[in-house]
Amino acid sequence: MWKLLLVEDEPFVLRSIRQAIDWEALGFEVVAEAEDGLEAWDYMQTHPVDVVVTDIMMPCMDGIELLRAAKDSAHEAEFVMLTCVNEFEYARQALQNGASGYLLKASMDPGELQTALQKVTWALTKKREQQSIGTMLELWNTESIPWKDEREIIQYFERGKWSECEQALKAVWAYMQDGQVPAELIIETANRLDKTFARITEQTPAGMSEWMKCESREQALDRLLERLRDYSKHKIKRKETDHPEINKIIAYVNSHYDKELTLKGMAKYVNMGEQYLSGLFKKKTGEQFIQYVLRIRIEWACHYLEETDLRVMEICERVGFVHLNYFLKQFKKWTGFTPSEFRDNKKAERMKLAEDKQKNNE
Repeated sequence: MWKLLLVEDEPFVLRSIRQAIDWEALGFEVVAEAEDGLEAWDYMQTHPVDVVVTDIMMPCMDGIELLRAAKDSAHEAEFVMLTCVNEFEYARQALQNGASGYLLKASMDPGELQTALQKVTWALTKKREQQSIGTMLELWNTESIPWKDEREIIQYFERGKWSECEQALKAVWAYMQDGQVPAELIIETANRLDKTFARITEQTPAGMSEWMKCESREQALDRLLERLRDYSKHKIKRKETDHPEINKIIAYVNSHYDKELTLKGMAKYVNMGEQYLSGLFKKKTGEQFIQYVLRIRIEWACHYLEETDLRVMEICERVGFVHLNYFLKQFKKWTGFTPSEFRDNKKAERMKLAEDKQKNNE
């Protein structure tokens, strides 16, 4: 349960808010009520509070001052502000100071309040996930496996070299065991690799809930090897043309998108003239070579944003971009979103699907 503090100087409004919705059903526990910001701040300094729903205009300390006091002291509570029609300037100030949102007291209905709290829940959940990851990294201050080793596994998989892929997985697991990698990171690694394999073969991954059932490193490895053998039965779908040299370039790009890729280098790779290859590639694929490379990199970036908690900078490097600003510009151009917006949207979609599924099962 998220701990929630209600702050309102008008008893009738406070009672109305308290009775407006089923707080516990939404995952909130109303732990206290306060009549002004000063009383609320005194409580927040001695008790855990995750969410503050507060009026703006109050005696002693108003809602804006309470919000600023919390932010200045690095308090991590999320704020939802209550305002009147003529207080929009204060609401704007609240948003600038980090409030999650605001509601009009005069027209507020239970649906609006629930929507605001749902947004807060997403923010709190994301914050808790980040804290959990931070705690794990403090216990073990490096990657679960080096990127070069993970990339090698993926390349073996893409080329259908199942025996080499299996041996590489076993070597990586031995590396993690020798390094005493926490079980949580091993489970996350297995889940990430499984989702990558599923994406390449267009199959359905096992899902984190299945990996959480693994009780040991060895069991996670056995399960991943079992999944690998299942994936090996499915043909890896590759974009191909009627020209063998262009197909050779496509296969190379798909396996080395994280490396430096130039038209000049590819021309040398297939022993063709650079200008001739440029025209031929466009004719056979419908895309300029550089556009094809960018698309593959952005597709993989989307995969990592949706399926992992890797930082944007790390994803930028993993998919072959040298400069973060260029990556951000290209990602926005191709998807219409920033990487953070894309990740948040995908998480919201999954939550909505889960809610719909739960409703259908009721």
